[in-house]
Amino acid sequence: MNKFTKCCVITSAMMLFSGLANAAPTYCSVSGSPNPDGLSFSDMTFNGNNANDCYGVVLGNEPKVRGNLTTGFNNLGLTWGTDWTFLAKDDDPGSPGVGTGSFGGFDFTLTAGAGTNGGWSLTAIDTNGAAPPNFPTNFDFVGMLKASNRYALWFFDDAQVVANNSGTFSINFQNNGGQFPSLSHMNLYIRGGEPVVILEPTTLALFGLGLLGFSLARRQKR
Repeated sequence: MNKFTKCCVITSAMMLFSGLANAAPTYCSVSGSPNPDGLSFSDMTFNGNNANDCYGVVLGNEPKVRGNLTTGFNNLGLTWGTDWTFLAKDDDPGSPGVGTGSFGGFDFTLTAGAGTNGGWSLTAIDTNGAAPPNFPTNFDFVGMLKASNRYALWFFDDAQVVANNSGTFSINFQNNGGQFPSLSHMNLYIRGGEPVVILEPTTLALFGLGLLGFSLARRQKR
């Protein structure tokens, strides 16, 4: 292989890699369009469930408007809505209890592991006593994994939340050097979800009597 051929091969490879590394962000849920950066629903889990969707990879830092992470995130105009609230940020993966925030009558603590893959946890404390909402409750979440000079997002729709929650993450997108970078930090965004309805024993009994009465009435009509 002469020098010219070698040069062409190297240049072509660099251009191809650059194109892959800087591909336009896309949703994992787009039918027939695999994410060019290799993102998948299972790259981030919450309480044993894969994400409902994901988006990326985006070059740069998480969006802010005059330092406001909530406004910056909503300005992305994602198909998941624009009514999100920034909840917490773990800026030091591997160290416990770094990211804290409050929402909907709960105090949250976010802790993410270090490396290219690992676990993360979200503990919640009910601060409104007996008043609803209580555990278990439901919220929508978006988890942001920042690694190298890029980030990606994972959407969890109507996720059930208890006092101690856990998940996993995996960085499957590459940096400019073709390596899988370690987690730099993790952000969590939140909004209200559908409440979990738990029937009390008396309610269940009344419901059962209602079904029995309905069944008897139908038999009498026959």
